Amino acid sequence: MRFLDETTVQKRQLPRLVKFGLQEKVGGVLNPGKYVMALRDIAIGKGIKIYENNAVQRIEHGRKVKLHTASGSALAEKVLVATNVFTASCLNIMRSAIFPMRVTAFKTHPLTTSQRSAVGWSGGEGIYTAHNLLENYRLTADNRISGGSKWIRYVYGSTLAKGEQPEIFSAFKRLLKVRFSELPDL
Repeated sequence: MRFLDETTVQKRQLPRLVKFGLQEKVGGVLNPGKYVMALRDIAIGKGIKIYENNAVQRIEHGRKVKLHTASGSALAEKVLVATNVFTASCLNIMRSAIFPMRVTAFKTHPLTTSQRSAVGWSGGEGIYTAHNLLENYRLTADNRISGGSKWIRYVYGSTLAKGEQPEIFSAFKRLLKVRFSELPDL
């Protein structure tokens, strides 16, 4: 990592929300949707069968693992369960080990030419804060600011908090006015 003082931050034309920071020498930003679709395409290219929109209702362990769905079943030598926070609710497994947290992500409308000029950010670096409630921001390929975290919701009993959170959406709008003060019409 390399420390960025205020002068360096200004030379790099980072948004005003960044006063100083640490630059990680490795890493970067990526579009998670494009990433997962590229992995899918590679798997299909290798001859792997993918059964989409076919929810597994039950996993039966034995010499081979048997996956049961509403439309049939499949046998496999090994199974990778990759359901994120939905594992406990959809398969009724790992309930004591998973604590589903609702994290809100957002993206703005595409920035106008004047907004893009006002914010600077010519390097397009991913930005995240290190205070007790992490925030993250990045520029997308279509000139939007994307970000999230900050307000994380947990519901007692490890059920997933509802997705519609108007108070959090409003709080993000207010936060963007503070974090990107150079873009009052964001």
